Amino acid sequence: MTKRLILAAVLVLSTLAGAFGVASAQDTPAVGEYAGVVESFDGTTLMVSGLTFQADTADIDDSVTMQVGELVEVKFVASAGALTAYNVDDVEVGDDAIATVGEITGSLEMVDAASAVIAGLTFDISHARVDDDVVLVSGTLVEIDFIYNASLFGFRISAGDPEDLNDPFDDMDDDDETASITGAIEALDATSMTVAGLVFNIATAHIDDDGTLAVGVVVEVEYVVESDGSLRALDVDFKDDDDADDSDDDDSDDDDAYGDDDHISGVVQSISGTMIVVEGMTFDISRASIDDDGTLAVGTFVEIEYVTLSDGSLLALEVEFEDDDLDEDDDATTKTTRTMTTRTMTTAPTARARPIGRPIASIVATR
Repeated sequence: MTKRLILAAVLVLSTLAGAFGVASAQDTPAVGEYAGVVESFDGTTLMVSGLTFQADTADIDDSVTMQVGELVEVKFVASAGALTAYNVDDVEVGDDAIATVGEITGSLEMVDAASAVIAGLTFDISHARVDDDVVLVSGTLVEIDFIYNASLFGFRISAGDPEDLNDPFDDMDDDDETASITGAIEALDATSMTVAGLVFNIATAHIDDDGTLAVGVVVEVEYVVESDGSLRALDVDFKDDDDADDSDDDDSDDDDAYGDDDHISGVVQSISGTMIVVEGMTFDISRASIDDDGTLAVGTFVEIEYVTLSDGSLLALEVEFEDDDLDEDDDATTKTTRTMTTRTMTTAPTARARPIGRPIASIVATR
């Protein structure tokens, strides 16, 4: 309960301050998550790959040791440029989280062609890819996928989901574990629906935009059990009819955690400063998290996770070293994990050189 009250204060005090004339335009709170390496933790202040968080009230997963060098994912609330962690979890092999990559959801306080301000944090968006349904004006709720390397570099901007702003409170629930069920809607009214004989409160649920709730429609409901035994729906997604018989297959169409990122594996063909060429494609690695298990050199076999920026250039998010003695049968399928058109970078985004190794940036007191 104490944690919930503290987080509520973070979200509400800026609004109250504005009412009394002491707030600035940079007082609208936002929420987000960020993955990186623990650089220090003194019980109160946590520094992860260059970003500093107030963490004395954070819910720290039992699997997290908070030792220097540990890879973690931090969920946070941002307000007036400060970051307050409310959850710290470990990052396991196979997770989508990438070191120094994060996302934040909040209202634009200031925006122009080169930068955007959310919750007092300034993001370089000069090369960000903006979704077609997003209008970049003050007051618009957006989600920015970003990389941190001495500054915040936004590489994708999409429409924000208002339900994301409730995440800190959802994570503070005593009954935090969620469940899901897939089936046809059997009964429906303005605040509740019945699926597989279970009645769900949908008054505060996020409803997918890809369909319309109606009796007979197949949906997947993510929900929690409240203290009184009632079922509160958190998220309702529309499914194909075939999915009603296969509700356990949850990850067949999942999007990547940070938007439309791609992967490619192959041999490094050339290196020039912060640019490398793999499989004929040129990547900017200045902001990438580079695995410590090897050294970049021509002839090295690597896997690159990357995004395509608004100018068509390719920005590497993560570079990992792989064995180059792949079986011939596997080689064709591992060189590219998605169908792609070969292209080379025409205009490199503004970048700062980063030495090879996992990025450790300077401490900042903003979120």
